[in-house]
Amino acid sequence: MEGRLREGLEGLLERGVRGAALLRPDGLLLEAVGEASGAAEQAAALLGLGVALAQSQGEEVAGLVVEYPEGALFLAPVAGHHLLLLLEDLQDLGRARVALKGARLRIEEALA
Repeated sequence: MEGRLREGLEGLLERGVRGAALLRPDGLLLEAVGEASGAAEQAAALLGLGVALAQSQGEEVAGLVVEYPEGALFLAPVAGHHLLLLLEDLQDLGRARVALKGARLRIEEALA
């Protein structure tokens, strides 16, 4: 699983995406590539806040974007897990979403 999962995440490392990580539903890191391992801890904390906020409104998190001076974090659900993308800039979000559409199936298959 780890090799295929790593390959799926590496497929997301395109222009504007500095790192990718997959977090378990409880926020623990499964795999990270690029510069994402350090950002994964921050993302786990943000994920907990985002999920709690959504649940308090009776909804699920479809995606979460946080902008920082150094770039942006994009969190999206994938197969019951949470995918983190570390972006160069918020302007790279559209390209990252397109890359995720292409990689989603490979990541889901690696988790199966």
